[in-house]
Amino acid sequence: MLTDTRPLIDSAFCAYRVGADVPRYVPQCTSDKLLERQLWVVMRSRTAEIDRTVTRKIAGVCSKAVDNARKDPSEARQLVSHAEVIEASHPLLYEARLLAGSFIFAAKGYIEYVCSRFDAAESCMQLCLANEAILDNNFGYGCLHLRRIHLAENIAKVYIRAGRLADGVNLAGNLLAYLNGQEETIAIGGPWSLERLVEQENELVLEKCASIAALIAEAIAGVDKEKARFLFDVTNNFGARNLTQCRFVRIGAWFKLTEAYLYNDLRTFLEVTEDFLRQGRLMTSPLWYSALANLLQCVSEGIPDEFSAEIAAKAEYWADVPKVFRPALGRSNLKG
Repeated sequence: MLTDTRPLIDSAFCAYRVGADVPRYVPQCTSDKLLERQLWVVMRSRTAEIDRTVTRKIAGVCSKAVDNARKDPSEARQLVSHAEVIEASHPLLYEARLLAGSFIFAAKGYIEYVCSRFDAAESCMQLCLANEAILDNNFGYGCLHLRRIHLAENIAKVYIRAGRLADGVNLAGNLLAYLNGQEETIAIGGPWSLERLVEQENELVLEKCASIAALIAEAIAGVDKEKARFLFDVTNNFGARNLTQCRFVRIGAWFKLTEAYLYNDLRTFLEVTEDFLRQGRLMTSPLWYSALANLLQCVSEGIPDEFSAEIAAKAEYWADVPKVFRPALGRSNLKG
């Protein structure tokens, strides 16, 4: 079989070389910074100055807590407690209190996540989602819509880290289907509205699609092939792999090549992977690494030594490679 597909294998590795030199995607403005600007613009038109001042102070303290969570969880918890004291010390009006609470719940959720307290992390994120659903749907904070999707994605990450892989990829598939306009709602944190979704900046929506697809890619890469097939099929419970409706064409291509890889359709895998790798990492670096890792695993016995060694050497300098793909990308080190 490898002999029959030798030209396709060679073409795929040549495509990798081309794609490796394509400049990476650099966002003009991070979604967090853009959201922050939009959020304060809405608040300025709706809330009193004292509410804005206190809420921004709480947001700043919570941001420091998140920054410190991995280095010093105890200090991070103290910062959140300080934010709660600030909130309790000021009679904020309802929508400002909702927003301040969402900053606090989000910071708490992240701290619990990094401490592997997954039930507590999910509970905090759900409370944050509830606050922001009210702000989005009832108070004109449409700029929070993508942040709500981001929070739901974080809950999918919590499920995956907690070993609830099927729940995690199922929610991720639901999120992708919603972003593609195939589903009118998301299973958690509602109510949702596709009308709100179409108001969001397209580039930010595509970034979110890429991030969620990367979550799926990393989840299925960490298990054996039989379990990976099961999880991959779970992602399609909401039709997320409907290639004709995929808002982001590259994600549709990644689903196609991954399905071919998992179900041993070598020719289709090589044909789709060649084009995918040639286009470069762009906005979808984890998916590009996933495709390359699967290529190396799929044709391990037929890889020219120079390609294998070259990829392993370059992978040492790819700082953004998710850990789960590194063993495959460095597999030349395992050769006798």
